[in-house]
Amino acid sequence: NGGPSNMLIAFRGFVTANDWSTNSDAAPIISRLWLKELSNVKVHAGWDGAVWNRYAQTVLGYDLEKGKPKASELLEAFEVEKILFAGHSLGGALAQIASLAATVKLPQLLGKCEMVPEVRTFVFAAPMPFHFDDKKLSEEEKDVLANYGNSSYNLVFDMDVVPRIPGHHKWIASSIDDFRKMGKKRIPFIVPSWIIKKYITPFMNKIAEGAVENLRTFEKYKHVSKLLVFNLNSANSIDEFTSFKVQLYSPENFANLQYPFGPGKNDSSFKPLLGLPAHSCLPETLARNSFPALRLSLSSSFVSGTEEVCKLLTEMKEDKKSPEAQRYAIEHLNALAANDADSGAHIAHAGGIPQILEAMKIHEDSRELQEHACMTFSHLAANSTDNQVAIAKAGGIPQIIEAVKKHETSEKVLKHAWMALCNLAANNDDNKVAIVEAGGIQQICEIMKNHKMSEEVQKHGCKMLCDLTGLGNKVLEATNNHEKSKVVQEEVW
Repeated sequence: NGGPSNMLIAFRGFVTANDWSTNSDAAPIISRLWLKELSNVKVHAGWDGAVWNRYAQTVLGYDLEKGKPKASELLEAFEVEKILFAGHSLGGALAQIASLAATVKLPQLLGKCEMVPEVRTFVFAAPMPFHFDDKKLSEEEKDVLANYGNSSYNLVFDMDVVPRIPGHHKWIASSIDDFRKMGKKRIPFIVPSWIIKKYITPFMNKIAEGAVENLRTFEKYKHVSKLLVFNLNSANSIDEFTSFKVQLYSPENFANLQYPFGPGKNDSSFKPLLGLPAHSCLPETLARNSFPALRLSLSSSFVSGTEEVCKLLTEMKEDKKSPEAQRYAIEHLNALAANDADSGAHIAHAGGIPQILEAMKIHEDSRELQEHACMTFSHLAANSTDNQVAIAKAGGIPQIIEAVKKHETSEKVLKHAWMALCNLAANNDDNKVAIVEAGGIQQICEIMKNHKMSEEVQKHGCKMLCDLTGLGNKVLEATNNHEKSKVVQEEVW
């Protein structure tokens, strides 16, 4: 025994035919693992039974009549300070159930006098094991799930259907309907023809006929873990498979993502083919490649928000000349600020604001870096007077305006830069004056004039002008009061 240690508990994914039976038993039940503590949080019956048989009675020591639970013996023997639960696909679902059970039960099993290890979860391409109605949760249950979600991550591929199962019935229907309509081009490359004829075609036809309504019974299945979603940028062949970007989503934001292909959307005969291969080889793919964004994200599974922010800022200091390293770090800081108000405060207190501004100056030609930097300032300034002041004091306003000047043709930079300025100006007269003095209004008007046919530019430009001048409500009031006056309407428009 060499001192304190970490414990890893991993669950395998789908392997045997019996796993089909486990997956198909999808009725939501109250788990034996937290019968009293979380009575309103149900769980997938098949997966709950698998966790009970493979984990609860052995590791946690349930049903032991004599002696200490095995968990206590192991934790004491190895001085375990942190426990990481992991798994892929089916194994990811089991790991999430087991880790929530450990979060709830370990304090009871170990007793008040013993140190309870920190429990964290990191799974790959895992489906949704938990079933609950937010309105029916008690305050205690909400706190347990919130704390669990803050220490749990699920890394998924954006086109993988498994993380959508069983609760996201609209997304599932869209993906299957897309495959049904274009299956002759796509499916034969990855599935034998006899399987298509016997199983897939009939199933897709049922979906097309409206059988998707049956999936609505599962719509209360939800993710609790945060989701690290990676998607291909512009890949059109398997050679470009390693080119992707990562974004951190809350369960609610992930649920709002739409299926990216199908009629009228960004269609491709190649990308949907990656759904099944990417799901099955996800952990191995990541293990064989070194992806900076994922390295930053994965390293966070065992550290607190403060430690993670400090680590990112340290890496930015050590590699200032690399636009890729700076962009990846800023992108991840943005994700932290967007999903966690405390992390936004950590970024500001740790000196992150001047570091981001320095990166914007050094790498002014990097469109994506400027975009993510503006997004970060937008999230930092939202609902935070302290951050509004800090960003302005550090020179953030003229730097954001400079980013717009440099990348006027990028609608994404314009959108996020103007959103940042809006949040900086909200209920802050000093910042409004600073934006005007830096030429912000003149710049907005010129860009709107140069991009008259761009709906995004016009929309965000109008919002900026209304927010900065405070004339939006007055103009609207005038048009409403004199809607029949041709002179007033012409002057307004």
